[in-house]
Amino acid sequence: NQITDLTPIQHLTKLTLIGCSDNQIKVLPEWVLRFTDEIDVDNNPFIEPPAEIVRQGRAAITTYYNNPRQRLGELKIIMVGEGEAGKTSVIKTLLGEAFNPQEDQTHGIRIRKEDLSDWGVPTIGRFWDFGGQEIMHATHKFFLSERSVYVLVLNSRKDENPDYWLRHIETYGGGASATALVVFNKMEGNSAYDLDRRVLKQKYPFIGGFYPVSAKTGAGIAELRKALFQCVADHPLAESKFPTDWIEVKNALEKEREDYINYDHFRAVCAKNGVKDEQYQEFLIRALNDLGVALHFENLRGFNTQILNPLWLTNAVYRLINAPQLGTDRGVLCVNKMGDMLHDPRYSGEDYHFPKEKWMFIVRIMESFELCYETIREQEYIVPERLPAAGEDNLPLQPVAGDKSIGLVVKFPEFMPTSIFPRLMVRTHHLIMGEMRWRTAMQLEEKDSFQARARIMYDRDDRTIRIEATGRDPRGLLSVLRKEIEAIRSSFVELKKEELVSIQDGIFVKYETLLAHEKRNRKDYFCPELERDYVVADLLDGIESKEMRSAATQTPLSVFISYAHADEKEYEALKLFKNRVFSQVRLNNITLWDDGAILPGEKWSNAIWQHFEQADIVVCLISPNYISSDFCYSKELKAALEAMEKGEKSIFPVRLIVCNIKDLPIGQIQGAPSEWINPGTIGKPNHEGWAEMEDSFVRLIKARKTWKMEQMDGRDKGRDDF
Repeated sequence: NQITDLTPIQHLTKLTLIGCSDNQIKVLPEWVLRFTDEIDVDNNPFIEPPAEIVRQGRAAITTYYNNPRQRLGELKIIMVGEGEAGKTSVIKTLLGEAFNPQEDQTHGIRIRKEDLSDWGVPTIGRFWDFGGQEIMHATHKFFLSERSVYVLVLNSRKDENPDYWLRHIETYGGGASATALVVFNKMEGNSAYDLDRRVLKQKYPFIGGFYPVSAKTGAGIAELRKALFQCVADHPLAESKFPTDWIEVKNALEKEREDYINYDHFRAVCAKNGVKDEQYQEFLIRALNDLGVALHFENLRGFNTQILNPLWLTNAVYRLINAPQLGTDRGVLCVNKMGDMLHDPRYSGEDYHFPKEKWMFIVRIMESFELCYETIREQEYIVPERLPAAGEDNLPLQPVAGDKSIGLVVKFPEFMPTSIFPRLMVRTHHLIMGEMRWRTAMQLEEKDSFQARARIMYDRDDRTIRIEATGRDPRGLLSVLRKEIEAIRSSFVELKKEELVSIQDGIFVKYETLLAHEKRNRKDYFCPELERDYVVADLLDGIESKEMRSAATQTPLSVFISYAHADEKEYEALKLFKNRVFSQVRLNNITLWDDGAILPGEKWSNAIWQHFEQADIVVCLISPNYISSDFCYSKELKAALEAMEKGEKSIFPVRLIVCNIKDLPIGQIQGAPSEWINPGTIGKPNHEGWAEMEDSFVRLIKARKTWKMEQMDGRDKGRDDF
């Protein structure tokens, strides 16, 4: 209702809504589509269209309004808490079933679908019963969503810490917009158990109430049932509507008896139920993933597997991660041993089948979860959570003559998800020195760009990651690590992080404090512990140069890669180029785009020219195939040359495969390297040529960033030399 004042506007290029709350906006008016080219309304609490459609953009929203719709009437009820808290028993007693004193422990996740109409709530409740095994917590973010009500079950017989789980809900499950009930179970064994409810409610306003119960005796269950089902009835998304034919497809898929199907089967089910357009099918498959009806992994389409039963996957991951063999092998997951792990006799009562042809699919999903990384292609993987603890081999770094040394502590003051350090290891595993990797530490080395080493240690109790770096350019390596940690942090909701700069052993100052001093032109920082001043610039420059702290430098350049597909097929030209310059992506200096990023159902021409227009640098992989390609040479290169003449873009010709270009326009632009790379067939790259190319490309990035900074300062000093 609050955006109806925009009606006089005839046309908008883009409409962005930021930070709307439940009582500000619930419905995106259909008329908005008529005058807006691009709509960015993600992370706002819409009922119509529902979030599962809104986050997919304008085309999906248009599909929503162009089709008949009906109430979905479905919510997740997610049960979390430590093992043996009694989550499964609480679910059963809530639904009127008898208490089972021999209830089996939940491994991974159990899902139970119930029609709550018999309890006066016309909604389908999907009870997600998460096992308490800590090693599985990293997978939670793939299953939680805002279409959820949370129930935290605490064991009143133990001195449990509710903060961990409440932070877990806040971080994984939608932040302050979540709804959670706190249950004290097993009260028959400790009727005096309680918590400081007022303090917890102040810290976590999304708590909907506290409920002492006993699943064993039934005490308090009626009150909990009434409160929980009222939360479901009142949840705004319970009333959201979906296209009618989408709901038909969802219902048909739920009747399938298979754990997974191929994409042809999925499309056949869609067509049979009225969703025949392939683009609409793409919108639907992503919405089903968000709803938890099916699991879809966009980057794993090559396996031709659409998971219909999330339990099949979670059981596979649970069995692998918790396999005794994995501990015996010191965290090394061997693909040829997966059969014994997946079909462990301990799970003989669970009817799941994991054929050999699906093993690599399961492992690749674990890679997507950042639970493991590959060491030998499709043969051997490392699971960081199952590595041995750091021991005497984790020695301090020994700087050599001329090395610089720096240190930084990254602290999570309120809550540190246990998955952060394992995910950091997965993201940086290509830099690990030999086998210098442990469950709580690792040592890295970057030999090319920075010639630096780093020692990284994780302290769970202190909620910190401590980084020590030394070498020719330790700041560069530290910058890569900082950006990786920030990327992981930003994948959570409202997760706070602090960076602490070391002044002296055990004495730190917040990096943000030093930045604030610099912004206000305060040259000195007074350290109260040591009762003396320190030069702000010296402390900051030890971590990051002043140029790197500028707003222009913090914004990455957009790089568009123009290449001939024949060169990628024969020489892996695109892959080799991206590998060589990926350190600049890690440093957040650039973003890379090529036509391989075009999604199924997306108009390829529109996608190419949209990203071309946004590009600061156009990279051209020059070869005979490139010159003979009408699209590469006559369209992309022509447009790039015109943009360069206007000063809008830089062109970076990579001299890939030798050809005569001296009389062509591209031949008048300085290329790199000085000699043609001629990488040879797959597996035989010219490392020297690629290294020279990388050096030239880094210089161009710096020059282009300098130019952009001058533009921002109003000082046009002309274009760079390229």
